[in-house]
Amino acid sequence: MELMPTARDLKDSSWPTVRGTVVGAFFGLLPGAGPALPSFASYLIEKKLARDPARFGKGAIEGVAAPEAANNASAQVAFVPTLTLGIPGTAVMTLMLGAMIMHGITPGPQVMVERPELFWGSSPACGSAISCS
Repeated sequence: MELMPTARDLKDSSWPTVRGTVVGAFFGLLPGAGPALPSFASYLIEKKLARDPARFGKGAIEGVAAPEAANNASAQVAFVPTLTLGIPGTAVMTLMLGAMIMHGITPGPQVMVERPELFWGSSPACGSAISCS
């Protein structure tokens, strides 16, 4: 058994990965959806679209790649409602929200203006990526 994916594996998993990413991004924007829902939804979509659904549950690359892509996309996109609205979508985002508030960062529509260093990093010369004032 080979550890690295073959060219065939990459080909077979490319579109499921794209679809899983889209599904995960959609569910990541919904506050309260959690991390499991996008993975299950993506798995079911791939099983429905598969030529041979009997392969699922036995290591079909599509059934692994799509849910993993959905999980990753959901985790990344969950930052959007947390930072812009102050509404955490998952338990992890709730902890992140609490940590930001403890450090004096108030999530909301103005967070990019008030705290640009969170998004753009800082310049070594003046400590701010936007201006040196």
